[in-house]
Amino acid sequence: MININDGVRLTQNINSKMIKGNFILYNSKIGVEAEINYLTYQIIKKVNECIVRNMDELYKLTKRYSRNTNQIIKQLFNYKILSVCDKKNINKNILPVKRVKYPLSYLALELTDNCNLNCIHCYGQFGRYKQYSNLTYEYLKSIKKDIDLLHTRSIALTGGEVLTHKEFEKIAMFFLKNGFNVVIFSNGYNYKRMENFLELSKDYHMTIKISIDGLNNTHNLIRGRKNSYENAIKMLDILKKYDNVDTDISTVIMRENLKEIDELIDIIKNRYPKFTHQLDIISPILNARKNQSLFTLSEIQKIYNRYPKVFLQESPIGLQKYRCTGGVTSAAISSSKVLKICVGAEDPEFQLGDLNKDSLLNIWKHPSSNGKRFRQEGSHDSYKCKKCSLKKKCNTVNCRLLAQGYKNDSSMPNPLTCMAERIKQSENNF
Repeated sequence: MININDGVRLTQNINSKMIKGNFILYNSKIGVEAEINYLTYQIIKKVNECIVRNMDELYKLTKRYSRNTNQIIKQLFNYKILSVCDKKNINKNILPVKRVKYPLSYLALELTDNCNLNCIHCYGQFGRYKQYSNLTYEYLKSIKKDIDLLHTRSIALTGGEVLTHKEFEKIAMFFLKNGFNVVIFSNGYNYKRMENFLELSKDYHMTIKISIDGLNNTHNLIRGRKNSYENAIKMLDILKKYDNVDTDISTVIMRENLKEIDELIDIIKNRYPKFTHQLDIISPILNARKNQSLFTLSEIQKIYNRYPKVFLQESPIGLQKYRCTGGVTSAAISSSKVLKICVGAEDPEFQLGDLNKDSLLNIWKHPSSNGKRFRQEGSHDSYKCKKCSLKKKCNTVNCRLLAQGYKNDSSMPNPLTCMAERIKQSENNF
């Protein structure tokens, strides 16, 4: 029998035009993603639904939809989408075509508001309660039907700290086995539990993001706990052993670590040459607003000149279409079951609905009034953007949260976006 393998997931893409659009095929066992057309989708769907006994029958079925029969079959086997088995199996993650105007492609799950650190730049109030709220395995399993109907393909597991959640392993394996592109965020403190999980999940591909915010003493100061740097380094050393994991290291630039960034970049580059190292700048959200870690805009421009990749994040959904993906193709569920545009969106303005009162599907289809506004907001709809001479070339991410943080008005452009575009254009004209 010819079957669709476990770990394969097929979803509609944001660029799909109703029925006959583009689709995303992902295999969580090897971490390969491919965009396919409607005809290839039909071939995969038919193989999944019908009894295809051998290669001759597969060839005949494929030939009905495409002249490139041999090429398509070869690719499907190369990507480990198809396999030959003794009995027929149905893959429930080959999702049916739906008239989804806004596929929820990326969903972040804030598994818990518990945390084992006390970071000075945290965007939430994590680890500060006597009782913690959690997204349970049973709850997440119960909303998978809605997740499938919304054609979600990527799941981010975050917190708080995910490794403080009692059911972390069970939840992560659930999404891996169902073919999601899984990203796990961790502060790296509980390296032993992560090592056990890596052994459990070594048949699946995933991305793990670990935070390193300075050298030893500085990182511990920023993270609010002794040995946090040492433990995070131990976790990174463990991750080097696993080829099924793409590891990203995240560093947030702030006053406390600014003088160490160059040295830290060199250490990471030499010790972890295969890992990606991402630089961000401290955001004016919650905890960061309460201390002296923030920079002025003029200081940020100097930082950009030293580390330009801090700002050069281009919109993944195309030039000038939507302002950002939040509420359009991506969202987050808080540990208290509030659907919001992203994990850092703690302000009620950015909430799409309460999952304690309504389903994920209904809220996504009928979001809050602000959610509806976000879907109508183009990249350059603000008064300032309309007057800007760079608007036709501007494609740097224009974050609403940062606009609110810097300007107290989320409808304004993010000043960091404006700064990055001015510098980019001046460099191009030089």
